[in-house]
Amino acid sequence: VDIRQQGANLVVEFLKSSLPEGLRRKLDVSDFGTPVQAVTTFQTGDRVRMVIEPKGDWEHSAYQSDTQFVVEVRPRKVDPGKLSQGPGYTGEKLSLNFQSIEIRSLLQVIADFTNFNIITSDSVSGTVTLRLKDVPWDQALDIILQAKSLGIRKNGNVLWIAPKDEITAKEKLDLESKVAIQNLEPLRTQSFQLNYTKAAEIASQLTGAGNGGGGGTGGTTGSASILSPRGSVIAEPRTNQLFVSDISSRLERVQELISKLDIPVRQVLIEARIVEASDTFGKSLGIKLGGGRSGVNSDTLNSNIGASNGAGGSANSITSGNFVNLPAVGQNGYNAATFAISLFRSSASRFISLELSALEADGAGRVVSSPRVVTADQTKALIEQGTELPYQVA
Repeated sequence: VDIRQQGANLVVEFLKSSLPEGLRRKLDVSDFGTPVQAVTTFQTGDRVRMVIEPKGDWEHSAYQSDTQFVVEVRPRKVDPGKLSQGPGYTGEKLSLNFQSIEIRSLLQVIADFTNFNIITSDSVSGTVTLRLKDVPWDQALDIILQAKSLGIRKNGNVLWIAPKDEITAKEKLDLESKVAIQNLEPLRTQSFQLNYTKAAEIASQLTGAGNGGGGGTGGTTGSASILSPRGSVIAEPRTNQLFVSDISSRLERVQELISKLDIPVRQVLIEARIVEASDTFGKSLGIKLGGGRSGVNSDTLNSNIGASNGAGGSANSITSGNFVNLPAVGQNGYNAATFAISLFRSSASRFISLELSALEADGAGRVVSSPRVVTADQTKALIEQGTELPYQVA
């Protein structure tokens, strides 16, 4: 497997592999809440190429677990203690050569070079000797801070530099102050109307528990709760509403979560065709043969050609009859086609008639029904066809 970054995209190539035709497509994954917007897979020669199209500031990792190869693309975490968030150093290069220079003076030199505003704590002191040539300025600053156990916090174009212990204590004090303010901040109650998701399910997500529906549930039921320890939520199943009581900052987070969860689920149409197949074929052939002559009644000749069972009628009359009477039988409501021919003498005293009939019928299948059902994505649906036979149980 070869993975590389090509422009703004991430390209993964699986060597000596083949991809089925049905999997060669582009997938739109912009609705999954990750930096990835689209994934395209296709065959190129003897390898399979996957092109991942992310957006924003992102980073990736790849690993193999059994028979699965996992590529994880995630937003890049912002480290307030780093000047450059990406890998390596990207600052403009500079050269420094000082002997026992004050830390404050050295920081001022770097501030003048980078046009950054630097605030230095009163506890920053000491001297340093260094010689750096063609080094990125952010790397040079990082080396100086590490040598003197100093930390840095960036806010816009302002850099605050202080001992690491002082920065840690300051951040801890800020967190404690924020918690104290939250404990004293008045509670607000806000209602949220849900359109596509059950209120009880959202309530469980807010509290980090599995029993958020149908009543008041406090925000202290789990560590994953979005609500503060003083917050609570009530799920109303009749109107499918949520009533949340909490501080303003937590209500904003609740609103953001609901906007991502309360969305219509994609639907899938399942259609079946139930066909009654029939294939019938039949044919029928028939013949009629008859004749007549002057002075002889041939109606008595039945079906024996050339047989004579007596004479009757007047001598000058011409009578006729069928020696063979086996016509074709109709099929499927259709009658057989016929063809007839008669032969007679010039005096019209004798004649013979022949009639042929034939029929061929061919049956084809027909569609009985085409039922369909619409279901939500990832939800099981079933189409059944048959006959129900009720019976009585004793």
